[in-house]
Amino acid sequence: MNTETLRVAAVQLQSQDDVAQNLEECRKLVNAASRDGARLIVLPENFGYFGDNDGKQAVAERIADPGGPIQLALSDMARGAEIYLVAGGYPEASAEATRPFNTALVFGPDGGLVDSYRKIHLFDVALQDGTSLSESSGTTGGAID
Repeated sequence: MNTETLRVAAVQLQSQDDVAQNLEECRKLVNAASRDGARLIVLPENFGYFGDNDGKQAVAERIADPGGPIQLALSDMARGAEIYLVAGGYPEASAEATRPFNTALVFGPDGGLVDSYRKIHLFDVALQDGTSLSESSGTTGGAID
């Protein structure tokens, strides 16, 4: 029986509302994980942008138009490190401009987009202290195909 080990890395970072800075930090961490032998690297949800809804709408990209800065950076990271890269969730433009999808992307070692997934179950909660969090107010849920 032939067994191979697949080294996986889960990247953690504190994303803010500066896409370029977040992507540069992702690049550094992906390259470090790759140098340590990871062949599959996973970025967290909101890796590219974490801020208000207006900013999220402004940076939303269409998958059908892979020339956006987030997708280009992810493709370059995967190709440059020759790894599979799972990008936990980024704002994908939807038909409702004020509510982008929260979409995970998977890129292969050649830099090509392997697949994508639009988050279906959005995070809405009302806490006992009166705090209310509503991902669905600024995000369109995906659908089961």
